Amino acid sequence: MVIPISQKEQPMRIMRMIEQFIHYLQYEKRYSTHTLAAYRTDLLQFASFFKKQYGLEKWSEAEAFHLRSWIFDLVDQELTKRSINRKICSLRSFFEFLVREEILEKNPAIEIRAIKTGRTLPEVVPMKVMIDFLNRPPQDSDWKNWRDFILIGFLYETGMRRAELGGLKWKDLDLLQDRVIVTGKGNKQRYIPLRSRFSGFISEYEKVMAAASVGKSEYVILTDRGLPVYPKWIYNRVRRLLLPYTDGEKLSPHTLRHSIATHLLMQGADIQIIKEFLGHSSLAATEIYTHNSIERLKKTYQKALPDLDHIH
Repeated sequence: MVIPISQKEQPMRIMRMIEQFIHYLQYEKRYSTHTLAAYRTDLLQFASFFKKQYGLEKWSEAEAFHLRSWIFDLVDQELTKRSINRKICSLRSFFEFLVREEILEKNPAIEIRAIKTGRTLPEVVPMKVMIDFLNRPPQDSDWKNWRDFILIGFLYETGMRRAELGGLKWKDLDLLQDRVIVTGKGNKQRYIPLRSRFSGFISEYEKVMAAASVGKSEYVILTDRGLPVYPKWIYNRVRRLLLPYTDGEKLSPHTLRHSIATHLLMQGADIQIIKEFLGHSSLAATEIYTHNSIERLKKTYQKALPDLDHIH
């Protein structure tokens, strides 16, 4: 039997329900910290709009037109379609949770549809740029310079996500067998091979860290203060390190993940192997790199062909 909303919702204010939902995603669905933060931000943004625009503070008062109004407001703010669709997904999941918990009787987000988007191909750092970067290890014993070099090396050569790299510990490395254990989404683990040359660079980095008295941490990558890194720090560091080498506007740790996947495919690697390498749960997520390669092939093909209009 559904408990009357007037009795059940009154003691549970908006914030408390959001946190109940986040707790459910964290401990039952095993969502990543990054995803949890995104869901919380989306719901708090809608709650703020809901109160400011309509003076309402109860989820039971939310209707489809309130949600549409917020979406129109997001469009006016010129948010990307992808960002808006993620927020729609957040609302949908949240209201589904409230219905399942019998806090609400119906889901007002069920009528809200995602905005149609064209498929965008991931930006890729040219292979030559990455080769040049990784062929120039630091020539000094400054552990921070070595840290930066190893940071880029790991993201590119292993295709790790930034959360995976942030959680990487020395015990996860097997440099004798040139491999690393990576803990991905849902705590799933996978082995990724390391090139012998890069394993050698990691060993050198470990020695430099020990000499600088910052080698006691269990984590491989540390901030300048010797503390474990966090997602925003990794993002900012990657942009700063790669900007001198490329004019890419969307440089990020994920750009390096896209880059190695595309480069492997261009060199003839099997798509199924790339799927396992990246830790994708389905082949559909990996197939975007096939499209990426096809688009590049089209451009090369068009440039290479003679101009038929000028052939007589």
